[in-house]
Amino acid sequence: MKKTIYAILACIIVAGIVITVFMGLNFSLKYRANKELDINIGQKFDNEEIKQMVREALENNNAEVVVQKVEIYEDMVSIIVENITDEQIETLNTKINEKYGTENKVDDINIINNSKLRGRDLVYPYVWPVIISMAFVLVYACVMYRKLGVFTVIRKVLGTTICAQLVYLGIIAITRIPVTVITVPLALVIYIVTVTLVVSRLDNINDKKEENKKQKNKKK
Repeated sequence: MKKTIYAILACIIVAGIVITVFMGLNFSLKYRANKELDINIGQKFDNEEIKQMVREALENNNAEVVVQKVEIYEDMVSIIVENITDEQIETLNTKINEKYGTENKVDDINIINNSKLRGRDLVYPYVWPVIISMAFVLVYACVMYRKLGVFTVIRKVLGTTICAQLVYLGIIAITRIPVTVITVPLALVIYIVTVTLVVSRLDNINDKKEENKKQKNKKK
């Protein structure tokens, strides 16, 4: 049974690495190259209504659109789309003016061209905290379970932690789950759980070893 599980995990890891290298991950709209439109409506509005107007302007009912309220009074909208032409922006502005009785001109719209966010930029803020915490975990484990062998402890802690992260990456790559703001924090949760389980496992192995040693001594 263990061999089957290990084989499945190995396939997930290999497939995930191959897909990531040749296809990349599926980043959500916010992390891809996109256009952001900031429009002052001057009154409260419904996000879904704005989203529908954007799709009508794009002439695509399935277009991926992100709509957010900004400012303290939530009277300004931030719209993120992958691409939108000047003509479509004008159409959208007309629809918003008609719906909310505003008199905005296209020149009043703040248009921002956001570049694609690289995966390394998303992970970078967490690299050093993870490295430092892992160093502390390794030192603790090597001291507490030194009787099991330093190299054995390091291999189990590092090997299991890295494999868990690679499996997580593989699942994201294979299923094409969009990389969002929660992707990295979820990876950190998996990291913490994995380390906790590995240390707990080492503790059990160490206890069994000590118990076996005591039983041998009694027999003597």
